[in-house]
Order: sequence, then structure tokens, then C-alpha cells
Amino acid sequence: MVVDRDVGKPILARLLKADALPSRCRRDQYGLVGIERLGVMMSVYRVIDVIGTSASSWEEAAREAITTAAGSLHDLRVAEVTKQDVVVGEDGTLLFRARIQLSFKYAPE
Repeated sequence: MVVDRDVGKPILARLLKADALPSRCRRDQYGLVGIERLGVMMSVYRVIDVIGTSASSWEEAAREAITTAAGSLHDLRVAEVTKQDVVVGEDGTLLFRARIQLSFKYAPE
């Protein structure tokens, strides 16, 4: 039986091994110079929760959350609705709420 001892290790870690990099790629102190030539794109994303509200629908609540967040966050990637609920007012009015997980890409400095 053949066992792959590298199972579970990140693919990038395997690529950064000296024998895995083409000779035209060199490492800096972080091991990353020239890695883009291999077609490996490295990115960092952050995921936050935002809640939008609307008197008309969950779709409007989600749209409001994303639109408002886009005013201060840049390079939004994915929005996932994680929860929907309705607040019932004392007078019977409904307030639709949508909780959204937003991911955005960190900009390099």
C-alpha cells in the first residue's frame, strides 16, 4: 500500500518546496517571489456579517445590506444570506431582516 505523507498539507506548501519550483522562480524571505508565474494566485479575504432591513421584502433587506456595505468596503466578492427573520411591530407592521455574510478582498499596501 502506498501512503501519501503529504496528504492534508496545503498545495502551496508543496509548490514552495525547492524541487517543485521552476528554476526561473526564486524565493525571497517569504518564499513567494516568482510564484505568480506558476499560475498560483494568492489572496486574503475577510468575511463579515451585516444585517439589512426593509419594510417590503427580504430581497430588499439583502440589497440594502450589500449596497450600504459597498459604500465603505471595496472589492466585495460573495454575499451569502445566512438568516432571514421578521420583526412584528406592536401595530402589526412587519420589518424584514436579512443577515448576510460578505467577503471582501484585502487590498495590498
